[in-house]
Parts: sequence; C-alpha cells; structure tokens
Amino acid sequence: HGADLLTEVVCHPDFPKNRNHEVFDVLGQLFKRITIRFTNDEDWRLARVLYEPILQGKLDQEQVASWVKTIDFPIEEREDFYKFSNFRSCLLEVYIQLDQRNSLQNDLKEAIQSFQY
Repeated sequence: HGADLLTEVVCHPDFPKNRNHEVFDVLGQLFKRITIRFTNDEDWRLARVLYEPILQGKLDQEQVASWVKTIDFPIEEREDFYKFSNFRSCLLEVYIQLDQRNSLQNDLKEAIQSFQY
C-alpha cells in the first residue's frame, strides 16, 4: 500500500527533516485528487504517514498543525465533500492515535478540532 511505503520512507533514519514539506505536498495532492469516499480504512492508513513520524520524533506537530491550517476544501459538488470527508477522517485518526498515547500537543489538537469546510 502506498501509505505504508510513505510512512516507512518518512520514518527512515536517513530521511531528512527538511524534506517533510514533500510529504505534505504528496498527501495534499492525494486528498484533493481522489473524488470518491475511501473504503477499507485508506484514510486511517494515510493517517499513519503523519502520526508515526510524530511519535518517532521525525515530524514536528507544529509543522503538521501549520499545514492543516492551509488545507482548504471548498464544497461545490458532491465529490468535493468526499475529498473533505476523507481528509477529516484522516485527521481524526491522527488525533485519536496521538491522544491515546498522551502525545497530542495543543497546536495540533486545535488545528484538527477547527478543521471544517
């Protein structure tokens, strides 16, 4: 699965932190391009791309929070809602996984809680 591969790449010890923006670019493009509602937990697998490197110290929550605040899903057609819903479900899984481990910082918590269309 592509999300599993991307998670492994970001968490790899040789992956430079200065390339994290590329991970955000890939995820943003993916969520904006897919026009159907995810099935089979793809949104949760994509969430691992964010929370696993956070838990391993490879990705800063402030970076993720800043990125989330830039994501916009204007709802004009049914497919637009699916894009938004996929991303929201991904963020919910990030929230849950980090919160369960008492690792969710306020910046990211607030960014996820305020994400809406």
